[in-house]
This record gives sequence, C-alpha cells and structure tokens, in this order.
Amino acid sequence: MVRQAGPLLAPTANSWAGLDRAVSLGPEGILEELERAGLRGRGGAYFPTARKWRTALRHGAPIALVVNAEEGEPGVFKDRALLCLRPERVVEGIAIAMEALRPSITVMFINGRADPAAAGFARALARSPVEGRVIVYRGAGGYVLGEETALLNAIEGRRAVPRPKPPLPVDEGLFGLPTVVNNVETFAAISAVLRDGAASFRELGTNETPGTRVLSVSGRVERPGVYEVPFGTSLAHVIAQAGGPAVESLALLCGGPSGGFLPGKLCDVPIGPGRYHPTGAMLGAGGVVVLDADRDIRRAALAMAAFNAKESCGKCTPCREGTPLLLQRLAGQGTEEFDSLADAIQFGSLCGLGQMATGPVRSALEFWPEVFR
Repeated sequence: MVRQAGPLLAPTANSWAGLDRAVSLGPEGILEELERAGLRGRGGAYFPTARKWRTALRHGAPIALVVNAEEGEPGVFKDRALLCLRPERVVEGIAIAMEALRPSITVMFINGRADPAAAGFARALARSPVEGRVIVYRGAGGYVLGEETALLNAIEGRRAVPRPKPPLPVDEGLFGLPTVVNNVETFAAISAVLRDGAASFRELGTNETPGTRVLSVSGRVERPGVYEVPFGTSLAHVIAQAGGPAVESLALLCGGPSGGFLPGKLCDVPIGPGRYHPTGAMLGAGGVVVLDADRDIRRAALAMAAFNAKESCGKCTPCREGTPLLLQRLAGQGTEEFDSLADAIQFGSLCGLGQMATGPVRSALEFWPEVFR
C-alpha cells in the first residue's frame, strides 16, 4: 500500500511527455538534464546516473542496457510497488535511457516470483513507443542476483555468480558489451526528471542528493507500506508516520542482510547515501524493518545471518565457509574470535554482498551484546 506519494508514486497523466521532451533534447541534452538534476542511482550505491552512462558511452561501441528488477532482499518491495502501480513511469524512464544510449540490446530482468510486477510492466510496455524493443527475462530468484555481474551471468545463461572486477560492467558487461545496469526506481526517477525538469526535481531533497526515495517500511508498525519521502527526511520521522514503537524500545534493520541494525536513539539521522553507523546500518535498496529491540533483535540478527549463509553463491571461500560459521557463533557457540572471522569475510569476499554480510551481526553485537551472551 502507498502510504506517502511523491513524484514517482503519484498518479500521472497517461502520456509520454517525458519521452517527447527527451527526443527533443537529443542524447547529449538528456545527459545534461540528468546532470543538472543531480540524479543518483537508487539501487544502493547511489552512483551519479549521467556519469555512469557517459562512462559506457566513451568506448564508442554498441551498448547493452539492463534493468535490474530482481529485488531479492527480505523487507524490500518498493520496486514491485512501482511496477504494479506506476509501470508506465518505469517504462518511460527506460525509453528515455534508450534514446540517450541507443543500446544494441535492452533487457528487463524481473524476479521470477514477482508475477504481478511482471504483468504490470507488460501492460505498460505494450502501450509504449518501445514495445518490441525490450527483452523481458524472468529470473529464478536469488539474493545474489542483486549483484549486477551475477545478474549479467544469469542473462547469458551462465551460473549466477559475481565476476571479478575489473572490468566493470560499464567497460565490459553483457556479452562483452559496455553495459549500463540501473534499477527500477532509477528509471522512474529518470521519467520524473524529464517530465518536470531538473529544477523541479531539485526542489525536493538536498543539494547532494536531490529528489525523493521510495522506502519499504514493514515490521512492528501500524501502517506498513511504501513511503516516498525527500532525501534529508529523518528516519525517525518516517517511523513516526508509520506508527512505530517508542524510541526507547525501537530498533531498525536498515539495508537488510547487507546493512545493519540501528537503535532508536540513533534514528534521528537524515535519509541519504552511505552508512548511518560504521557497524553496517545503511539505506541500501530502501528497506526499513521496524523491530522491538527487547523482543526481536536476537531473532532478527540470527535470521539475517542465516539468510546470508543460505544465499551465498558459493564462489568464494570467505563467504561460502565464513557465513555459516558466523551463524553458528551467534547462535550460541560463543562470540570469541568473532572479529577475526568477520574481518575474513568482509575483506576476503569477492563481491559486495559477501563483504557486507557481517553488518547485521556486527551492529547487533555493538548495540545489544547482552542478548548474545
């Protein structure tokens, strides 16, 4: 359910005004408009969108464009909400990207279990100017597919495991082509920028991170759902809107299995890129799970540790062997030598998912050590 709507989730006229404007601007004009808007990707890394696109274009070679609609993290459902409720905005963003990048191939990768989202996208695509030019690929589901190179391997029919970097996908990605990978919310934001203009987009958010962010809010709240809020809004404000517990008993899981826990006393932080605390809490893909610390924190930390152990793709030893050991330590075999094990996982894993898998455990032990003794 949409609890708060902004430019991305609000109803819009059934037209292609953003695409029409993009066509009039041309490829360079589109890139300049995205730069003026200060748009950053909404997948979790928050890399400037126009800069990523220019990096792929600099090769002067055919480009691949990939939309990541896997969304396999627990507690995250905002991309599916966009595809179910505002798919035309996502499709328009993709069409604008196709106008700017002139890709040789465009692939929409949708989680194989997200049938309503896939149906919504198909309806919007069928009514769009780019019908027949976007390949829809349904994945089998899996957390590792949130890692962009694992996603590219899956599209190519290979085992879905991360690739070593470099090269980055913008240099050598899908079928060896320079490849741009962005997520669903990024394309919805692209539509908003071209429809309303960069100046209008910058009216919300902060100078560093303009615009809005769509959050998936769930857990111990009276009003769970998706909340579109300007960057710079405090987490505490969002939780108050959702009807969460009192601050003294509050705990937030921010960033899911690749993020961490945050106690209520630290929740008055502005929504934005980067870590909210060195132990791991971060906005990531936009998932916020509200917990009662006294009742939930041990169970939630164990659930995140178990999820990371189960979802490890198995390619690299630190993640494959280390995450099950981390779960065993947390579950009752003692937390001695925890730091050395966590460091081995964090600094030895091949991809970002393994490198950040220790965040929920580190943060739980930092703020609630007594629960694990």
